Amino acid sequence: MTDENLPLWEVSPIDPTDPAWKGWPTDPQQVRAASPNDAIDTAASNASKVHLAAWGTAKPLNPWSRHQKKGSPIKVTARLIS
Repeated sequence: MTDENLPLWEVSPIDPTDPAWKGWPTDPQQVRAASPNDAIDTAASNASKVHLAAWGTAKPLNPWSRHQKKGSPIKVTARLIS
């Protein structure tokens, strides 16, 4: 299946005012993917950037990613456009 034949998804933050989004883009992304999870993974990859953690602090997690700390809710949703 070629990219243009894949469904189009809009991936957007559930709550862009959540502190986890500080320093991250919150504009919805439109991506082509086979499933909602693939769409979220693509959006996370598109929004990834390098974060240098200060000594003794944890590296910030990408809020676009489906892979959050254990017990943390996912911060994005994918909606089928076409």
